[in-house]
Formats: sequence, C-alpha cells, structure tokens
Amino acid sequence: MPTKKLSFPTTEEFTLSLEYIDDPENPLPIGIPTHIDTITFTKIPRNKTQKLDIDIKGYDQRQMDALLGLYNLTAKPKAIVKLKLGNSGLIEVSGVAEIHYMEQVETKVKVIEEVPIEQNETKEEETEEEGETEGGAEPETEGGEEPADEPETEEDNETKTEAKPTVKKVERWDTKIEWVKKRKEVVLTQTSKRGALPTHLKIKSKDILAVQDQIEESRVKTLKIKNDLESLIYESKQKLSQSNFIQVTNESQREELSTLLSETGEWLEYESEGATYLILNEKTQNLTTLLTPINHRLFEKTNLPIAVEKIRETLADMRDSIQNLSSILQVHEDNITDLTKKINSTLEWVTEKLAENELVPAHEAPSLTTTMLKRKVDNLTIKAKKLFQSPKKKPEKPKPTTPPPSEGESKSEEPGAPPPPEAEKAEEPGSNPEGDKTDL
Repeated sequence: MPTKKLSFPTTEEFTLSLEYIDDPENPLPIGIPTHIDTITFTKIPRNKTQKLDIDIKGYDQRQMDALLGLYNLTAKPKAIVKLKLGNSGLIEVSGVAEIHYMEQVETKVKVIEEVPIEQNETKEEETEEEGETEGGAEPETEGGEEPADEPETEEDNETKTEAKPTVKKVERWDTKIEWVKKRKEVVLTQTSKRGALPTHLKIKSKDILAVQDQIEESRVKTLKIKNDLESLIYESKQKLSQSNFIQVTNESQREELSTLLSETGEWLEYESEGATYLILNEKTQNLTTLLTPINHRLFEKTNLPIAVEKIRETLADMRDSIQNLSSILQVHEDNITDLTKKINSTLEWVTEKLAENELVPAHEAPSLTTTMLKRKVDNLTIKAKKLFQSPKKKPEKPKPTTPPPSEGESKSEEPGAPPPPEAEKAEEPGSNPEGDKTDL
C-alpha cells in the first residue's frame, strides 16, 4: 500500500487534520462525513537549557532527562508523520521526531607516567646485586691458588661512572569524558478525536470487508492455478523427449499430448488475461486426463519389479514363521494349514499375473500393479496377526508317580487279595486296655 510522509522542523506540539476531498465525480456514500480525524502529536523533545528542580528517587540525571524528553540538541527536532492506507481501507497514522544531540561519553585512556625512584629503593637494588655476585662460585686456578686481580680497562671505568636511573615508568588508566554527536528517533504521543461510526455504517463496512476478502481469496486461488498450469505444461514438454516416457507411449499418444500442450500454452500466453478459476481448472483437467495414465505406467514400470521381489520375500517369511506356531500358541492346525494354502495361492497368482503383464503392450494399462499386490499382502497380514495374537499354550502338569512297594508289602498283597482291614477305632478316654488291673 502507498505511504505518504510529511516532515518539518518544530519544537512545539502540533495537530493534524485529515479529510476526504469532496469530488463531485466520485462522491462519498450517503452518511459518510468528509472529516476523517484530528490527531494531536505531543511530547516533542526539548533542549536542555535549564536545570529542573525535580528529584525522583531511583533515577540518575541521564534517566531523568530521557524521561522528560530533554536533550542537548544541536538543531530543531524534525517531525516525521507517515500516512498509510491499510488493507482494510483505513488510514494508519504514525509520527516520530528525528533529533541530533550531544551526549557525554566516558572512555578509558592508558597513561604512562615517569615516577622518581626513592633512595631506599636504589639501595635495596644495589644490595640485591651485591648478594648475587658474592653468592656466585669463584673460579679456581691450578693448584688451588686464588686468581690474580685483572687490571681494570677503560670500559670498566666508563661503566662505573655511568649515572644510575632516577625515574621509572608507571602505567595507569584514566577516565576521559568526551562529547559525541548522536542521532535518534523519538516516537511521538498522538491523541485521536475520531468519533465512533454509526451502527448501520459498521454493519455495512463489515459486509464490504467480507466481500473484499472473498475477492482477494479468489484472486490468489486463480493466480495459483495459473502458475500450476504453466509449470505442468513446461514439465510435460520436457518429458516428451525422454526415453522412459517414449517406452510407455506410442506415436499417436505422444502426438495427441504434444498438440494439446502447444494449444494450451499459446492460450495461456496470449488469451488467458482475465480468465476465471473455472476456465483455468478446465484447461488443467484436460491435460491431466492424458497425463495421468502415462504417469501411472511410468511409475509401475519402475516400481513393480521391486515390489514383486519384496512381496515374495515377505510371504515366504510369513509361511515359515507359522509352521511351528501350534507348539507355542493355542492355534488349531486347520487354521495354519488354511493360511499356508492362501499364501501359496497368492504366490502362484503373482507369477501368473507377471506372465500376463509381459504380454500387455507397454502403452496400455498393466494387468498387475503395486496397488493390487499391496491389497493381497495386507489381507494375509491381517490373518497372520490374528494367529500370532492367540494365547500361549499352558504347560502340561506332570502325572503323580507312586513309590515302588517294599518286599513285605509285595508278598502279602497278592493279586486278587482283599484290601487290608481298617484300623481299629481309638479307645475311648478312661478305658483300661489291661482289664481290671490297677496299681495298689
């Protein structure tokens, strides 16, 4: 949407009035006023010319200045007002103030100073040097004699006479305050005096917006199908010369498709301006009717051999896995035999269909497809899953074993002998088994 910009220097707040132009040729609808809105822009940044006696706890001077809109301005603020027509047909207004100002910035500076060395430090250094010299090993001469003193040269005399340093260099960091020129955009506060629309205008506006949304949706939909049709024509023309495309079509099919592609392409380039979605969709469907069976044959030519090999392996594994299933799960042997027969018949059916498929011309629909194979295998897989979901077999309980009879029992218990008599009942309490004998 177009955007208009107004810019001018100012230091005071200002008011912007928006109105429709009263054009006799394009009059406004009845009930719509010419006045749109009146907007007042405030909080223009000000120059920091005087110190304000305001103290708010928790704020330093810089935060106070930003809060009050005070800056060290180098020029008048430039107000920039933007007017934009939104998607809904309403005017959007925004305003900022562009300012140039100076601000103090603290920087760290490295400083190197020469500091005089105190006498105490010099004496300590000399003492340390002498100690290092005395601690060193003295060279010995032959026979253990001490080395003779060597005569002093002119260089030694010059070294002794050299002046020792009296100052040393010390590094430190200082804080330096500089004035830096900066640029900033401050958002202005705006107050609108636009009144509320009447109820009947609100309802009418909603209806208008709903219609506009439908128009926009239809426009996007039409543009998309137009681009898709253009891509379809380009890709199909590229396929006409490919070897795999030629293998699954004959001369008449390619000629028919080439003619339709050329006619549709010319129409799209020269006559499609203003075409509706329905017309573009009809052109697309005409091409799709010819292309769909050709693309289907291309897909089957590439994927059918792979699918057949994979399905044969799957069915062979399924047949092997159910053979000993009755020894593990509670499955009847008849169910296993029935599923095995169906697997074998499916494998035979695949072999027969492959033989029929070889007799079908490449430019016609194949007699065996990957979809047909998948449907057959899915049915067998469902039945195999039902068998595998059967409960496990319960382990058989071991039969109780009786111990072998002893020698005495084996002689007395002869075949046909009556069972031993039952044990006599226990004597009643108080009875005396030895008659009337009592202890005296």
